[in-house]
Amino acid sequence: PNEGKVAEDGAEMGNNVTSDLAIRKALNIAVDREKIVKGILNGYGTVSTTGLEKMPWLNEDTILEPSEYADIDAAKEILAAGGWVDSDRDGIVEKDGQKAQFNLLYTDGVYRQELGLEFVNVAKEIGIDITLKKVTWDTILPDIHREAVLYGFGSGDPSELYNLYYGGSVGGPVPWDNSGCYNNPNVDECIDNALDSVDEAAAIRYWQELQEYTSAKGDAPYCWLVNANHVYLAAEGFSFGNPIVQPHGGRIFDNVIEWNWE
Repeated sequence: PNEGKVAEDGAEMGNNVTSDLAIRKALNIAVDREKIVKGILNGYGTVSTTGLEKMPWLNEDTILEPSEYADIDAAKEILAAGGWVDSDRDGIVEKDGQKAQFNLLYTDGVYRQELGLEFVNVAKEIGIDITLKKVTWDTILPDIHREAVLYGFGSGDPSELYNLYYGGSVGGPVPWDNSGCYNNPNVDECIDNALDSVDEAAAIRYWQELQEYTSAKGDAPYCWLVNANHVYLAAEGFSFGNPIVQPHGGRIFDNVIEWNWE
């Protein structure tokens, strides 16, 4: 929540709505990811509920199955159980006098506006009022710790989980690191143990353990939506070889040694 704390650069930290677990869980359950893949990505992508699909350190027990999301009624039940009710019948739920309203910031990028609009529409169905606002990466910093942000993430390195979830980096010199101010000592311990591990297998066990807290089934600090395919246009007869899973902003030349003409 917003407790008056500020980051090293003076930016305000915390949000009284998105800090509530019921809000985050309800949004995770409500959004129809299959619809997004088919309608916005034109099928060029896959559902994401973890942000770690196809990664060897994915904890498969944390995946949301299709039967566990795109469920508006279940999302409403989560909100009601969490104390969020529409007592004045204006279509927006509230709790302790706080309306379920917040901003969602987005920047230029393929599909980002469309993704944001779909998210806003789904939220409205369950009584959450989200205002979509376009910003630039230069102007986002004063609000990055107090507003929701539509991000693109993805890495072939598990240390990305440190950047996303490590409590010790909140409000530090790198504003992108854990910009949502997530703080769970159990997660920090897992990250420390993973980074201190002497072999990959041991580290992966800790990376997988922390997902019990950081997934949609745990604290739900993020609402993962989709994995967007990187789509390239090639001349007839050209082969990319065996494509690999690329990070966010992927490098087309990752497997250039496999390119050939067929």
